[in-house]
Amino acid sequence: MSTEELRVSSVIPSSPNRIYKAWMDEREHSAFTGARATVDPWVGGRMSAWDGYLAGTHVVLETGRRIVMTWRTVDFPSDCPDSSVDVTLEAVAGGTKISIVHTGIPEGQSEKYKKGWKSQYLEPLKKYFSKPDAIRAAIQAASKKGLMPIPGVTSAPPGSPRVLVGPKPVVPEPEPEPEPEPIEIPSPKEVLRTEAADVRAPDPLRTPAPKKQRTPKKQPVANAEPVQPKSTSPKQASSVTKKAAKKTVKKVVEKAAPKKVAKKAAKKSTKKAAPKKKAAKKKVVKKAAKKTVKKVAKKAAKKSTKKAAP
Repeated sequence: MSTEELRVSSVIPSSPNRIYKAWMDEREHSAFTGARATVDPWVGGRMSAWDGYLAGTHVVLETGRRIVMTWRTVDFPSDCPDSSVDVTLEAVAGGTKISIVHTGIPEGQSEKYKKGWKSQYLEPLKKYFSKPDAIRAAIQAASKKGLMPIPGVTSAPPGSPRVLVGPKPVVPEPEPEPEPEPIEIPSPKEVLRTEAADVRAPDPLRTPAPKKQRTPKKQPVANAEPVQPKSTSPKQASSVTKKAAKKTVKKVVEKAAPKKVAKKAAKKSTKKAAPKKKAAKKKVVKKAAKKTVKKVAKKAAKKSTKKAAP
């Protein structure tokens, strides 16, 4: 089977390393091409672009210098082998010169792919690196379209099978959930009525508390006569006081021992007086004893009258 080849080139306003990084990063590759892409950035890794329209395998990778890969599209005949793409990056004035040499193309398809390399890679790369905000805008636009791959899923070890990304699957819309039934909110008056009814209504599960038993008070006897204090007449009171006074006088006299007092006074007086005056001394002793007895009797009478009831 006869094959064809093509050559295209362009100057991109960026460094070779930066362009190489954007080419090998599947998120940036999807952003500047405007279609979903997957890239394994190692030799033997798989790549795909344009939503699975083209796919290939990396054969040679030189950072910032060269990318060589096998390449085919869904339009290749089934018995046709893969074509080969050689991308070189060269620093020049104003940026980097990208040269693409594509060989082994099936007959009659080279012109279509030549236009595709220009319109889908070289021109978008110029626009992508033309302004500082262009990269951010392209990434945001690709994410809005759902073209950005999921982080952590696209990278796989060398030699592992890689599933090509095809068109975005159509996800059926979920059925709308039934609307919930409206909840009736009671008015404040109804709430107050129900609360009052709950307070008044007895709770059948609650056991009533036992009532406290009251102790009966002592009632006065109807026929009982009131107890009156005993009353005494003035004569009885005076006789009582006299008897009490006599008793107290006897006790005081017994304690005082007037005989001993008289003897002591007599001895003192006899020492001072002459022997002729013994009779006078006896009279003085008797008078002193009588005075002391009278004083003691008066004091005892006063105490007894205070204690006795009127």
